[in-house]
Amino acid sequence: MKQQFILKPRLFGWLFLVLSFCSITTELWAQTAKEYYLSGQAKRRQGQYSAAVAELSRAISLNATLVQAYELRGYCYSRLRKHKEALKDYNKAISMGYESAMLYLNRGWAHYNLKEKVSACYDWEKANLLGYKKADQLLKKYCGF
Repeated sequence: MKQQFILKPRLFGWLFLVLSFCSITTELWAQTAKEYYLSGQAKRRQGQYSAAVAELSRAISLNATLVQAYELRGYCYSRLRKHKEALKDYNKAISMGYESAMLYLNRGWAHYNLKEKVSACYDWEKANLLGYKKADQLLKKYCGF
């Protein structure tokens, strides 16, 4: 005679409890990542760029898909004159499918500060196409067009 596997109510209850806990834990991590992001944003507004980088790094470690955290951390790195790190974060945000005029504008400045004029001009042109009209001035002043 074949034995059938029957879920006993107690086993089902434990299974439900474990799955619920995993779901709640995932939600808490995402919420915490957002809280770290918001804290990093506040610290950036206060000019505390190193502290902002720490908060944003924590947010990213908890939720690696938080694309705005990469952009903002890149900006903070730029303000700290850590242009290579900034470039990595800007590139990560772009590789995740995120595009904004400010992202390309700031990445252009990172390239410019690393003496990568052609790349800077490309990014400023992209910022211009995405609606940042003041990029025209940068293109004329630094790129000759």
